[in-house]
Amino acid sequence: MTSYHLAPEWARQDAVILVWPSQHSDWAKQTNHADLLNNVEQTYLELTHYLSRHQIVFLITQNQDHKNIVETHLAQKNIAFTNIHFIEIPTNDTWVRDFGPIAVQSNKSEEIYKLLDFNFDAWGEKYPYDKDNAFNQNFISSLDIKLSYEKVDFTLEAGNLEINSKGALLTSSTCFKRNLASQNLNRELLETKLHDWLGCSNVCWIDDVVLAGDDTDGHIDNLARFCDDTIITYSALGHDHEPNSHALQLLVEQLNSIAKNNAYELVPLTMPEPIIVNGVQLPASYTNFLISNEYVLVPVFNDKHDNNALKMIDDCFPSKEIVDIESNALIQQFGGIHCASMQIPQGFIA
Repeated sequence: MTSYHLAPEWARQDAVILVWPSQHSDWAKQTNHADLLNNVEQTYLELTHYLSRHQIVFLITQNQDHKNIVETHLAQKNIAFTNIHFIEIPTNDTWVRDFGPIAVQSNKSEEIYKLLDFNFDAWGEKYPYDKDNAFNQNFISSLDIKLSYEKVDFTLEAGNLEINSKGALLTSSTCFKRNLASQNLNRELLETKLHDWLGCSNVCWIDDVVLAGDDTDGHIDNLARFCDDTIITYSALGHDHEPNSHALQLLVEQLNSIAKNNAYELVPLTMPEPIIVNGVQLPASYTNFLISNEYVLVPVFNDKHDNNALKMIDDCFPSKEIVDIESNALIQQFGGIHCASMQIPQGFIA
């Protein structure tokens, strides 16, 4: 039986998928929707500008009219189309990290590449998700390449998967609680499933840590990230009035235990000051960065802690250029740069 493994994000990549925001999504359902949609499109223009310099960017648009609008935006910013591949697929929203394909490859000498298509239910049916759940089949059928494809009858979001090249998986248990009972699974059986799907050799659980405003129920990419096989950055408490103080204390206690057992170095990223909109705190976090072939794209919030976060992340990635991406618009819908993207490792795209 062929076994497969999930590559760490810092492994070389063929492509990154971005789903461009549209006027038919939640970006256009705010009181000031025109400004918000325009502002978040500026974020996507920045992401596309940097990512397309060194690798393919699959830009997903809703239809031909939407594609025309996006092409105009790119042309106005003088962004070259060389590495940009447009695909028209209708979606409910933009968070492709959680509904997009999870790319795994075989452990055999002759590489076999496979895209896993897990169920997506908008983090417990919080939002419409029918189009997002159908995205992977539409995406794979649009590619003129032969790839193995597997539909997995289990709800799982890649924003809750953080793996290194040794097969150590960081993940949050709270995100699975809504699914385990219905699937007749316990944690031990789930670990076996994760090993089969992703090739992980060791699962490091984070329990009961959810940031205020996080509608994913505690995805790991907002809490802790591998920078290499031995370094983990994490969201850290920086001020006494932080509403997340209990959650962040619980996080560091669990990470200290994980680090002690695995000889990991922990690097704290002090959380930005609370961002509150209409009485709701948004889950802004510096750990929601994206690692690409040449860059680490880091969310910033015009906050006094931005520079420190950039410096700390720079120290963790000496071979990559650190790029700050203004993310105050992106966080309005409770997500970040990592949530908005999905990488395809090297070897998948001809």
